[in-house]
Amino acid sequence: MIIKNITENLNFNHIKYNAINGGDNKSKVSNPCLCSIIIIGNSLIETNVIISADLIWFSEILVKNIRRKIYDLTNINESRIVFCASHTHGSPNPDPTIKYGKKTENICSYLENKIFLLFEKTFNSDEILVDANFQIIETPDLSINRRRKAIQFKEFPYFKTQSLPNKKRYVNNTINIIKFIRQDNKKIENAIILYSCHPVADPKGTVGADYPGYLRNYLKEKMYNNMIFLQGFCGDIRPNVIKKNKSIKDKIIKVIIGDRFRKIKFGDAEFISKNLAKAIFKNTPLIENTNINTLFKTKILNIKIPLQNNSYADKELEIIIWIWDKICFIFMSAEVLSGFTFSNIDGYTIINVGYSNGMIGYLPTRLDINDGGYEIDKSRPPFGLNSRISLDAEEIIKNKIYSEIKNLK
Repeated sequence: MIIKNITENLNFNHIKYNAINGGDNKSKVSNPCLCSIIIIGNSLIETNVIISADLIWFSEILVKNIRRKIYDLTNINESRIVFCASHTHGSPNPDPTIKYGKKTENICSYLENKIFLLFEKTFNSDEILVDANFQIIETPDLSINRRRKAIQFKEFPYFKTQSLPNKKRYVNNTINIIKFIRQDNKKIENAIILYSCHPVADPKGTVGADYPGYLRNYLKEKMYNNMIFLQGFCGDIRPNVIKKNKSIKDKIIKVIIGDRFRKIKFGDAEFISKNLAKAIFKNTPLIENTNINTLFKTKILNIKIPLQNNSYADKELEIIIWIWDKICFIFMSAEVLSGFTFSNIDGYTIINVGYSNGMIGYLPTRLDINDGGYEIDKSRPPFGLNSRISLDAEEIIKNKIYSEIKNLK
């Protein structure tokens, strides 16, 4: 297999910007936001491209414009180019249609030029012969579901889904890793790393790449030259930091509603990344190394999302499916809740990637919709959704994915 790859700083410090979490260009920087590009292929088959960036998300127009430029340069079609955001809240919002955070002027044009120039640089770089293998590694208890019903007195109904630790709901405590090992010196040239947890482990107002940035640094120390970070289906998953109930008031509240989250503090992002790195270096996979030899079947789907008021969301959900041997990537342009996670379809091990190629908003399951809460209702206005997502949406989306994977087999 042949790859070309480069990682560079997005250099947000060179512009006046506002981060989603309230930070700006004058704030403390935990670690720089980077962009990593890998071009994968060989002389016999078509090429795939992953553009991974420390952004909250990509905008549809940004993706469309860069894809067009890449096609004009290389003839690589859109189903073979994916844009994956780490979802760090310490970065600016590149989508003017999404009303989160203060606006950063010219951020779209800045990113378009920056990322395309980096792609050109990658495309013109030397080819590297590699062997590729895949494994799944179990992680420590670093993340937790953030949706739980409990009593509250601010508004009716008094018993509702809130942002509270929920140990009973699903969390994907694994890391998916694809290592590209150089044939000449057996060093790890690049690694695709997927982990599912909101990068909100830096204190509010701190800008930067959050725990994915720290993880990148730890891996580089161990001869990982580059890292492509992919964020999973973590719309309802966040760092597992629980409030210690020391005061009488806190103890009474815990009796009434149970555990609550404490405020994030400096050191949390490093703690998460250090433990992720330890799991990777320990290298005791749940699924043994699987060599990847044959690439690449691809499919792009665009699905209209039905709403409960009998209309549709303005933006279509884009799904890209890639099949590499017995591994299947599912890239979705949404903040997908964990209940959507696929593990095995038709014998393929699934890599679930959210925050890819744009952003329609939160994508909940039928169960999530019935439970209500922030992701279902309060988050809708910034994403331009004038109604709850239909209860039928989950079945429509999943059936389409199952059908297309079978067709690609």
